[in-house]
Amino acid sequence: MTIAFTSLIAALFAERISLRAGLLALGPLLFLGAASVVYWHFTELRATATSDSILLSRPAPSCRRFSAFSFFALTTRALATSG
Repeated sequence: MTIAFTSLIAALFAERISLRAGLLALGPLLFLGAASVVYWHFTELRATATSDSILLSRPAPSCRRFSAFSFFALTTRALATSG
């Protein structure tokens, strides 16, 4: 989707400014789009791991039984790793 969106922006440059501007912008826009996806992927994984470690390292409010807090922590972890 990012590749399609950046190509569309380059096509708009070609249509509105000039063909040369659109063609010159295509390469850098495609690179920036792909780089933003890679950056998002790695920062999202790090944020998920950080939130999981915070949720799972805290003791549950009632340590003797399975609480709603434990259910929330485990459900969040399952949803984060399934997608």
